[in-house]
Amino acid sequence: MNKPNEARKRAEQTCYAITDKRLLIIDDYKRKSVESYDLDKIEFLEHSENKDGTGDIYFTKTLMTSTSSNDRDDNSSSRSTTHEVKKGFKGIYDSANVKAEITKRMMSS
Repeated sequence: MNKPNEARKRAEQTCYAITDKRLLIIDDYKRKSVESYDLDKIEFLEHSENKDGTGDIYFTKTLMTSTSSNDRDDNSSSRSTTHEVKKGFKGIYDSANVKAEITKRMMSS
């Protein structure tokens, strides 16, 4: 029940930055971390935009594997599932212009 409240707090305490060489995700909520992505190593840009102009820009992805068993006692065979997790700038204002800026800086690096 607390998930929406926690997601809002995380969004409020996450900053995104574009430099001449990197894209940064600065998370000041619980984990307090900085993720840095070199512009010249970005392989794709995926953009989705909402009606209000906010949107998401994804630029990296990883494969996550989870294993589950069929019973609570862990006596049956387990099953592995792999899914793709995309990372990037989420819920940003004027996302089309941000994507254009990232593209411009990728071309100049």
